[in-house]
Amino acid sequence: MITYGHEKYIREAIEGVLMQKSDFEIELLIFNDCSPDNTDHIIQSIIKNHERGSWIKYVRHNQNIGMMANFLLAIEACNGDYIALCEGDDYWIDPFKLQKQVSLLASNSQFSLCFHNTIIKNEHSEKIMLAELDKQEFDTKDILRQWFIPTASIVFRNYSDFVFPDWFVNCQSGDIPLLLLLSLRGDIKYIDEVMSVYRLHAGGISNSHREYSKVIGMVYIYQSFNFYTKLKFKEEIQKAIIYEMRCHLPEIQELKELKKNKESFLKKSLIRLKNKIKKKLR
Repeated sequence: MITYGHEKYIREAIEGVLMQKSDFEIELLIFNDCSPDNTDHIIQSIIKNHERGSWIKYVRHNQNIGMMANFLLAIEACNGDYIALCEGDDYWIDPFKLQKQVSLLASNSQFSLCFHNTIIKNEHSEKIMLAELDKQEFDTKDILRQWFIPTASIVFRNYSDFVFPDWFVNCQSGDIPLLLLLSLRGDIKYIDEVMSVYRLHAGGISNSHREYSKVIGMVYIYQSFNFYTKLKFKEEIQKAIIYEMRCHLPEIQELKELKKNKESFLKKSLIRLKNKIKKKLR
């Protein structure tokens, strides 16, 4: 669990882990990137007072090192056979989540990771993220099509020989490049259950990466992965880049809005003309 400035949310995130029921030991690693708010105090209080506070291994950096460097340090500190992700502003809602996912991976060696459905929640509403998927097993090409795997739903194998490439630390976010790299080791399994909440808020990372920043960041991830795999997925990556540009470049959005307004204007004009003709014919 990585965190920065999550004083409003960190307690719920931690308690979602500490409520887990399993037949294996659980260790919660929390890496705090020098949060400027009350996050540290809340974490320390939970460690001291919660009956399962001993599950927590806590690291607080004395200075801010950046999200990706913090993410890498947290992953590399994991010693278990499996790693589950949950950022400090998301949380788990099923006490058997880890048991279900670890059991699945333990009995199916062909999968490198598994994930499940989630609730997307903001200040005003919430909704289920994934509609019914057309399949439950996915590969690298599926990951390149578009984002559909919530970070807080991911559990993956902690491969002893897994090495992050040099370009990984320069990525805008860690979940998509991690998914791409893991997909090279095995397929991805979907569990059709809602077991976590993905929180949307003004301070969230998804809100800070938008428009040009979003496109540039995704192009970097895709092209880095393209060269890493020696152009094996060149066609899929080209389509993925075009998709990101169409979805996030402000100029494209402006053109869509202009087209929408133009169509609306024409439709209204035709309705007015039709009504005038009717009046003339009466």
